[in-house]
Amino acid sequence: IRCEHNRRGFRCEHKEKRVLPWYFKRRESHDNKMQDTIMPEIRYLRNDEKYRTRRLYEESFPEDSSSFIAFYYSRKMKTNTVLAAEEDGRIVSMAHLNPYHVFVRGRQYEIPYIVAVATDRTMRRRGLMRMIMNKLLEDACQRKTPYWSKVWVSNTAN
Repeated sequence: IRCEHNRRGFRCEHKEKRVLPWYFKRRESHDNKMQDTIMPEIRYLRNDEKYRTRRLYEESFPEDSSSFIAFYYSRKMKTNTVLAAEEDGRIVSMAHLNPYHVFVRGRQYEIPYIVAVATDRTMRRRGLMRMIMNKLLEDACQRKTPYWSKVWVSNTAN
């Protein structure tokens, strides 16, 4: 009997094919048995929800001063966009898109750049940031953003 795991689910020769929805992920538990895990919801946060990312920001970027964080959350969060993964009402992964205005040949473009990229320690190695980045880039392509820059932030809080 041969069993294999693929992107759509778990398939065994002796069982019919089992297809899991996209928000399920298979992983091994502590006793090496495969378990289905519901993936956190990934969505853009409304303006009144953005403050909920502050806990993760402070944990992930301890080098930022409290005065800078206060400035960022009072000024930048008014105009930026935040894509986050949420599990049980808690933000577990996020990427902020801050608008940046550039002039090229007399025309002004608003270019979002990616900052504050972070994932909670307990939720790492599950592909959350990959899903967030893929969604950001797909959405940028659909909006035909003229230029997309990435600012990679090294996370010292391993």
